[in-house]
Amino acid sequence: WVRPRYRTYGVFSLFASLEGQRYSTNPAPLIARIDSSFRGTTYYPTLIASGAWSNAQSPIAAISPEDGLTTAFTARERFQSGDAARQTLSVVANATAYKSFDFPGFAHHALALYGAAGFFDNKATDYLSLGGVSGSTIVLAPGVVLGEGRLTFPVRGFGAGSLVGNRAYAASAEYRLPLELFDRGYGLLPFFLDRTSLSFFYDQGSAWCAS
Repeated sequence: WVRPRYRTYGVFSLFASLEGQRYSTNPAPLIARIDSSFRGTTYYPTLIASGAWSNAQSPIAAISPEDGLTTAFTARERFQSGDAARQTLSVVANATAYKSFDFPGFAHHALALYGAAGFFDNKATDYLSLGGVSGSTIVLAPGVVLGEGRLTFPVRGFGAGSLVGNRAYAASAEYRLPLELFDRGYGLLPFFLDRTSLSFFYDQGSAWCAS
């Protein structure tokens, strides 16, 4: 469900899946010699709900989103047929607030405040990962990619996966200011220099396992 508006944008999705797991042996009669829990088919129904909302502005020459808030969340519930104790829940949410300042430069200066938190229960089959630089990816050639993509728990100065756990949080404060607007290329070459900016930031985060 998508709700675009002039200043705001909202999206909500609900997803359901059914995974089946069945064991077999070769020769087939050998399956009678192993534990009975491996002789049937186990089903794992899963429900995933996610949503996002934003009212941040993005002027044409801006170096950052401005004057608004973006939020997102994902919640996942996974069940196991015949065993209610194996039900597992995970929730991850994040939000970013932006404020612009009309200081000298070709674009507004901007302050961005980011926060994210995640929870996996003790029966989850995965971990939350902390560290790395959140951004976008650039494909230079097939198989050659620059950037780590969008991260939920980034902490600059530490490699991706520096900490893992079933609990995690990350927070950052970043001040962004414009430097120079070039807006030009060179002849017909496929290279273009648009604009430059400078950022001052502070990152903090942690990941751990809770019993």
